[in-house]
Order: sequence, then C-alpha cells, then structure tokens
Amino acid sequence: MFFSVYILHLFQIVEIMRKKYLFLFVIALLLCGGCEDPIDTLENNSTETNTTLGGGGNGETQTDTTEGEEENNGEQEPINDSVDFDLFVCLNTITNPTDFYMSADWSSDSKSIVYSCANFDFKVVDVDSWSVVDTFADVNNIIYDAKFNSTKEFIASCGTDSLVKLWSTKGRDCVRTFVGHTGRVNHLDWSPDGRYIASSSWDSTTRIWDAYSGNCIHVLTGHTSEVATPSFSPDGSRLVTCSNDKTLKIWDFNSGTCLQTLNGHTLYPMDVEWSPDGSRIASVSHENIIKIWDANTGVCILNITGDYVGLSFVSWSPCGNYLISAAHDFVLRIWDANTGQLVKALSGHNERIMDANFSPDGKKIVSASGDHTLKLWGMQ
Repeated sequence: MFFSVYILHLFQIVEIMRKKYLFLFVIALLLCGGCEDPIDTLENNSTETNTTLGGGGNGETQTDTTEGEEENNGEQEPINDSVDFDLFVCLNTITNPTDFYMSADWSSDSKSIVYSCANFDFKVVDVDSWSVVDTFADVNNIIYDAKFNSTKEFIASCGTDSLVKLWSTKGRDCVRTFVGHTGRVNHLDWSPDGRYIASSSWDSTTRIWDAYSGNCIHVLTGHTSEVATPSFSPDGSRLVTCSNDKTLKIWDFNSGTCLQTLNGHTLYPMDVEWSPDGSRIASVSHENIIKIWDANTGVCILNITGDYVGLSFVSWSPCGNYLISAAHDFVLRIWDANTGQLVKALSGHNERIMDANFSPDGKKIVSASGDHTLKLWGMQ
C-alpha cells in the first residue's frame, strides 16, 4: 500500500515538473523569437531574396511579400519641396573637443544621423532630442565614412585600415568585415535596395560588396590614381566614381564594365553624386568649380563658380533642384542646380567643413566640421 502511494505521488511530481518546464520552454521560445542573429538575417536574405545585381537593371529588388505587409523601419519621409532657404539658421550644435568630424549621413526616415570621427569611432544621433544615442568603437581606425543602409538595420563604415565593415544597429557590433582593398578606403555608398556596398580606395579601385553574402561582386579598375568617391544611380543600374586622375567614370553595375569616362576637371575631383532623378551628375574639385553633367551623354551642361577656394564635397537636395557645397572659407552654400545661382550662404563653422547633406525629407541639413562640431540647419 505504502509503495503504491509512493508511486502515485512520484507520478504526480513528474507531471507537475513536466508542465512547469514545458511552460518555461515556451516562454524561452517567445523571448528568443526576436533575438535573431544579424548575420543569420543577412544570410537568409541572401538565399531568399530574388534579385540581380543592382536590382535587376532597374534598381528594384523583387521579394516574396505577404499581402498587406507594409512595415519598413527605414521608410523615407515625403520630400518637402517648399522649403524657404532664406529662413534657414543653425538649429542645434553638438560640440565635442575630442571629435574631429569626418562625415555625416542621414537615415532614410530623417530621424537619425550617423557621423564618423578621426578618433576611432562613429556615433548615431537622434534628431528629435539632438543627442548621441549610440557609439560604435573601431579601435585604431580613423573612420572616413559611415552610412546607414535603406532599412536602417545596418551601418557600413570605412577608413585607414583598408577594410569595409558592416555593423548591426540593433546589436551595436561589427557583424561582417570585407577584406580586399590594399590602401585606405576613402568613401562608400549603399545601393538603393540596401544590399550592395561600393567602396573607393587609395589603391585606385572601387569594389562592390554583397552585404548579404559577404562576397566581392566586382573590382572596378580603370582609374590610374586614388578613387575618392562612389555614387550609385537612383535605379541601382550604374555607378559613378571620381579619381585623382581628374576623371569621372560611369560603370555598368551588372557587368562591372566602364561605360563612359568624363573629362573636364583640371584638378582632381573630390566628390561626385548622382541626382535623385538619375538624369544628372554633380562633381566638385579643387579648381573651385561644381560641374553638372548629363548622366546619359556624359556632357558637362553647367559650371558653377564662385569666389572661394578648396571645394571638398557636393550633395543634391531630395527634389533635385538644389546643391549644397562647402569650401575652405568654412561657409555652406546652397545653389540652384538648374541656373547655378547662389541661393543661400550659411555661416557658423570656424574650421573646414568636411561633409554636409540634406535630410531625405528635404527639411534640414546636417554639417560636420573640423571645428569639433556637428550642426543641424533648418527653417527657424
């Protein structure tokens, strides 16, 4: 009798423990469901996404999507084309005496900014609170450029260590390293679909990397000197690069072949960028000229000149009607991209401005300078 009761209690205990641990196991599954490894996400995208290089020649990535799904964390805000630049002033400033700001770039939703520094890190700023919310350390590497991908899930960075690195914005860590360049990497650009990274280097090449697989898709050779900047066309089918050999080159993204070489600069171009509608290309050089090129014919259609020295970058407004540039006089200038007329000069920095970009919604400008400041500009 005692033995039977003992066995009965034993079965009851086992059943209680089974239910308890089953409950804990279910809870663990629920908690871990949102903890997907960023690398696993990339690898899954690599195998599940049906796409050709550059988005199938028209920049579109085709994926299997459940009907009704619309969520996109990096969804771009509508472009505001009614901005009055006469009302633009400096709205906010971040100052850090230890930060020498190298680049500044927006997320596609205009809510975050990533800026790179010469002191071995890059940081993410929340625009609404105008505060640094994340710091990504890259030991012993001066970071020249850092950019969000279109979904805001990843940031690509490059610098003096000759590497391109991919960082998870959720895990705040480096999830992939791209090895291949033999000189420092100056700048990079994401393809419009957020899958491919173009990087330009002192080794006179531009490399195209598949962020999903980690593979180098193309090595673009043809420039005879350092390549400064790459820029994807809006449809992802082409790429333009500028080099110290004083030329711009337009490349076919699928084949990796050079389609055109644009000559016209007498000094080496510092920056190049494709217009939002894909019809034009803007470039700047130390000859103090902004050149606008017809992207299809390769013909220079407009020269913008002024009384300044040392143009270092150029950037289009989202609507494609304006350009922003800066020279060694520490002044930001906004230009009419159709007429070449100066629209607005923004003063406030007291050292060289390294980079500036319009927000994707067209309402603001961010600028990064060697005066240890990051400034936000907009209508007062």
